[in-house]
Amino acid sequence: AGCRVAVEAATLHLAAQRENVQGALLLDVRRRAVYEAEPDTIEGAQWRDPAVVDEWAGEFGSGREVVVCCVHGHEVSRRTALRLRAHGLQARFLTGGIEGWKKADVR
Repeated sequence: AGCRVAVEAATLHLAAQRENVQGALLLDVRRRAVYEAEPDTIEGAQWRDPAVVDEWAGEFGSGREVVVCCVHGHEVSRRTALRLRAHGLQARFLTGGIEGWKKADVR
């Protein structure tokens, strides 16, 4: 739990709200098994495997604005955003994740 708390504290400033994703590249970074079990994602999002982020991070060029999303906007997307920032991308994570996005669509 200590590592999770540290990651959350270190990434608070990287939170992106739904209305802040316009113009950014939207990446679905749910773990492979989760994505394969439920491939439905946010319209326009591209899936990338977070387990191998260092292999695909260079596809987008440094300085690119990226918003990553996972199921709830917790550990997976936050860690992936940090890894992408280490590669020079302007990465943030989607607050509430895919579930939060879907709930907002229902309203």
